[in-house]
Amino acid sequence: IKNSIGTNQLFKTNRLATNLALSFDNTSDLKLDGSYLNYNLKNFTIGVGKTHRKWSFSPLTSLFLSNNARPADSIYLGVKNDTSTHSWLSKIGFSSFEIFNAKLKNLNGPKDTMMLGARVIIIPITNLEFEAIKISQWGGDGYNKSIKNVPAGFFGNTNEGPYANINQLAGIGVSYKLPLEHFPFHLYGQILGEDEAGALPS
Repeated sequence: IKNSIGTNQLFKTNRLATNLALSFDNTSDLKLDGSYLNYNLKNFTIGVGKTHRKWSFSPLTSLFLSNNARPADSIYLGVKNDTSTHSWLSKIGFSSFEIFNAKLKNLNGPKDTMMLGARVIIIPITNLEFEAIKISQWGGDGYNKSIKNVPAGFFGNTNEGPYANINQLAGIGVSYKLPLEHFPFHLYGQILGEDEAGALPS
């Protein structure tokens, strides 16, 4: 980052991982972007912090979440499949799942708005990956802050009824890498739909 100074300290044990990232920029603001505290148990990770997320197979950007914006304060749960086991998850190609809820800092919208997101990755065969993503914006000053927004944000029709204030995005992505040693070709893409467009691609 231009005109800034900072430090980054990482500490890990078998189950605990914490990263403290401090930076000052030319506005003299202290930023904690990239700081987190994770607890790992087998294939599960639960954590809290300002974690960067790039939900896409693209190495640069995403239609959903990318490193182009600063990370928000969030709590999250992640699951990664242990491919060495022969569980039913391995048989269907399940690779990973992440769910989070973040508190946003909107400059033009309601204060204390929440963002709820989930992403699952499936690898049915070698070099072929699929992702499914769902993101909902809910709560904030003047709006319903009930925990009932969470299931409504995932499964409900939020254009009508008591949860009409929830905004939703959903979509899928695909990635395929040609298994050629001297011709490394990567084909990938995403498609996104929103509730206000009748869930059609926008």
